[in-house]
Amino acid sequence: MATVRPKQPCVKCDKGPGIAMCGGCEKWFCRKHFMEHRDSLGEEMDRVGQQHDLLHKQLAEDNVMHAFHLRINKWENSSINKIRQVAEKARTDLEKYLNNTKTELKNSLGKIRVELATSRESDDYTETDLTNWIENLNKMRQLLEKPSSIDILENDQSLPLICVGPPKSSGKFGNVSSADIRIEENGCVAVCQPNCSTWPEVRGTQLYSSGVHQIQIKMEQLVHGMFGITSSSTPIQNIAFAAKSSCFWYAGNNDVRLYGSSHKDYGGYDGNIRVGHTVELRINCNERKIALFNKTTSKLYEISVDINNCPFPWVLSISIAGATRLRII
Repeated sequence: MATVRPKQPCVKCDKGPGIAMCGGCEKWFCRKHFMEHRDSLGEEMDRVGQQHDLLHKQLAEDNVMHAFHLRINKWENSSINKIRQVAEKARTDLEKYLNNTKTELKNSLGKIRVELATSRESDDYTETDLTNWIENLNKMRQLLEKPSSIDILENDQSLPLICVGPPKSSGKFGNVSSADIRIEENGCVAVCQPNCSTWPEVRGTQLYSSGVHQIQIKMEQLVHGMFGITSSSTPIQNIAFAAKSSCFWYAGNNDVRLYGSSHKDYGGYDGNIRVGHTVELRINCNERKIALFNKTTSKLYEISVDINNCPFPWVLSISIAGATRLRII
């Protein structure tokens, strides 16, 4: 004898029997309330469409990044006679970044437009679909208002100069080649034992294959230090600056080590890095260059990296000896 399944009541009126279940909310409705439920979903679909249209309109406007322009204008007004040319260059660079962001968002928005039109035409969508569309549109709106790939950078000078580029990426210290190096303060500090003379290596946690990145390091204590990059495929080791895949500057000495070989005074490097100095290592994967900027002396040094010797991805590499203490800031 067949088993009679009890009927589910309508979730709205709790009187009439449910004759249809919504595939999205998985609730039962009587005929009347099922139609009302579908009508409410249609209204929500209209609201999603309105948000889509509003975001599309904002993408077509030129002032969607007004916060960044205001920061540039504020800086320009404070030093108008000396930095007008720099401000103009910053605006040009900003527009390039914004255009790239707009292009990416327009492509993503186009995909959502197709999904909305297809689902609306076939009447095939549920609460889950609407929630996903809303979440995606909100994420795109956040990227439009404050793209993660853009920031306003200031050089540490008596008259600060700005440029448009990626946000500063501080990173952290990670792997070490010897127990003579101790990592402290959640990866921000690397400390070498006072009696250590084996030049152990400490590496950063981030890998770099594209884009432009900056890492600022303060010399809280310094006896010996070599600062640069190596290919992440190279095993971590003591005397990392001897590796054929590395590029280093020697703090306190005018020696630059390129792929294991010594080059005195390379690029005008004078080795003037002392206790209390802060250096900024700039890693430009796009142009295959690295630069060392001493924020204390305002001196800049560059190395063009041969990726045949030092292939991507790159990683921050530092060899230190003696009572040396470094801080990523």
